[in-house]
Amino acid sequence: RMGPAVLRVDAPTAPATLSVFAHCGRKGGVAMLVVNVDASRRVVSLPRHGSREVLALRASSLESPVFEETTRADAEDARRPLAIAPFSATFLELSELENAPCRSGVT
Repeated sequence: RMGPAVLRVDAPTAPATLSVFAHCGRKGGVAMLVVNVDASRRVVSLPRHGSREVLALRASSLESPVFEETTRADAEDARRPLAIAPFSATFLELSELENAPCRSGVT
């Protein structure tokens, strides 16, 4: 779950069709949202962390009024990059990510 504290995300190599947002998680760690508005799958490398939970919402196109598919993956392998489907919004909970701003209250 995304908490109220917003984090700055630096993704200089990300294409313009990929947006990444991050907040301090409500239960610790970091919660992220990755939005892909491209017709191509994208691969995202994440900072070093423990387990992660993933919820992906997918549509068939940008014009689609609803997400047509929802998938959930608990405890995905944190060592592997994350594939972001075309036309999707992917929520991640990185429960064991050490993040100084989340611990100190500074964002």
